Amino acid sequence: MEDKQKICDQLVTALELTRALYDLESLEYNPQSETVRATFTTRGHKIVNVAADSGIAMIRDIIGQIV
Repeated sequence: MEDKQKICDQLVTALELTRALYDLESLEYNPQSETVRATFTTRGHKIVNVAADSGIAMIRDIIGQIV
């Protein structure tokens, strides 16, 4: 079983090094709703639906929906 919160935590580290997502503060996985809340320091937050996603599919969905 993949640790989706750990994937989110590690993904933040990489994405905040980019120009597009320098202001990404956190990615919080909610297993009940199968969503990820992306929180930014300068522009609020976005909710990403990651229902039934594998780890790699979740990464693709997060990046595709928050950029």
